[in-house]
Amino acid sequence: MCERDIRAAVGGSRYCQAFRGALLIATVGVLAMSLVSDAAVADLLLTPDGGNAGIGTTTPTRKLTVVDDDGVQSGAHWIGEFSGETSELLLGYSADGTVVKNARIQSSGDLPLAIGVSGADDALWIAADGNVGVGSTNPSRRMTVVDDDGVANGVHWIGELAGQGTQLLLGYAADGSVVTNMRILSANSFPLSLGTSAANDAVWITADGEVGIGTTSPARPLTVKDDDGTSSGAHWIGEFAGEGSQLFIGYVGDGSAVTNMRVLSANSVPLALGTSGANDAVWIKSNGDVGIGTTSPQFLLHVNGSAGKPGGGSWSASSDRRLKKNVTVLTGALDRLAKLQGVNYEWRNPAQHQPGTRAGFIAQDVEDVFPEWVSQAAPLGDDQAFVGEGEAVKVLAFPHDFNAYLVEAIKELKAENEALRQQLMTLSLQQATLVDLGRQLEVLRRKFDRRTAAVAAAGE
Repeated sequence: MCERDIRAAVGGSRYCQAFRGALLIATVGVLAMSLVSDAAVADLLLTPDGGNAGIGTTTPTRKLTVVDDDGVQSGAHWIGEFSGETSELLLGYSADGTVVKNARIQSSGDLPLAIGVSGADDALWIAADGNVGVGSTNPSRRMTVVDDDGVANGVHWIGELAGQGTQLLLGYAADGSVVTNMRILSANSFPLSLGTSAANDAVWITADGEVGIGTTSPARPLTVKDDDGTSSGAHWIGEFAGEGSQLFIGYVGDGSAVTNMRVLSANSVPLALGTSGANDAVWIKSNGDVGIGTTSPQFLLHVNGSAGKPGGGSWSASSDRRLKKNVTVLTGALDRLAKLQGVNYEWRNPAQHQPGTRAGFIAQDVEDVFPEWVSQAAPLGDDQAFVGEGEAVKVLAFPHDFNAYLVEAIKELKAENEALRQQLMTLSLQQATLVDLGRQLEVLRRKFDRRTAAVAAAGE
């Protein structure tokens, strides 16, 4: 009996030989060996003329086939090991107790695993923490792809997926000194689609650069669609969240059609509309007050600065008789308006208001005559310093009432003027009568004088 029983069949002959150290086998036909120990028998099959070799199998289907029949046991099964220094390279598989789940190549001892070729030893680098590097031996993410040609001009493609006449290219562009931008490009005039398994075409970029979200046929540089437009209520198709607030973009449907488009700022945060030169051109507070030229509007519409209607006209308001009741004639308009005092003035805070000399009224004076035209509001900006901490300022508004008072005051003046004109006409008539009477009296006086002279002459 050999120290290790080696049974070999070569061309039908049998022999037994014990070896200490290396085993040298020269084959001229098919060599089948069983290495026998007290624990197990391992088969080795070698076929001639560049044939397949099997370890653990007598029917190798590849140049080298290694088989471990222990695949039904749970856990990892290492069927090959290459050891050196303080690490091992293990080859095997994992099973769940019934079937093999996956094949494995693993580097142990907290050392990375490198896969490459003679010209690129570390083409693929798997770090001990699981990060994978392509072109990098220091991946900082789950997958890091690096191309060291970043200083050359032009586009550098470091990844390509090709099929059916097109390519999906991943890379970057450089200007000769630094990388200027990252790129994902679909070539050959094909659109680029980004999505998930549940939404394959969530983002669609056409060959001419138009972007669609929720649509594969965008008609604008950016087209966003939500197909749920026939449902009632608000439909938010875009949301931008940060610092405790959201900006929603969407629409409202009535169950059959879209009724209006919406832009909404949530969580009691104001909504600002503007440009790079005027960030807050329009400011909408959480209570609905709108400011133009101000970020602290005190009214439903607050304009800080000038406003115009180039085509002329006036502001409109409902005034239908059928909408009103308890209608009475306005009286005393002239007397009340006459109590107002117009003044010239300058603003103490011209930056918040307007510079130069202005003409107008003082709110406190108007309040004594028309208290309903005066209200209170929080001071704007630096105006607070002039009124005291926590105090409000008087705000003056001229409603349509003012027009009514002006009209009635003019009518009162017209009536008074008409009365005076009538009086003047009466006086003029009376004066003409007096003049006529004076003429008549003068004629009579002259007649009397002549008769008196004639009588005197006759008496002599």
